[in-house]
Amino acid sequence: MDKQKNNLIRSLSIVIVIVWLFIVIINATLSFTEGVAFIDHCLVWSTFSLAFSLFALRVASKDKEE
Repeated sequence: MDKQKNNLIRSLSIVIVIVWLFIVIINATLSFTEGVAFIDHCLVWSTFSLAFSLFALRVASKDKEE
């Protein structure tokens, strides 16, 4: 189970990095319109909440080990 949790954390970290790179590419290549701003807003907050959940999961797993 612990190995599955580590794999989940690693894969979620990769997803966060990929989504942030996608946001950077969108901002660099497209003109800043309302549609792009809305997509950026949704992606930023969804990845922020995913990163926060991932951080909470890591803290909880460290507390269990101690």
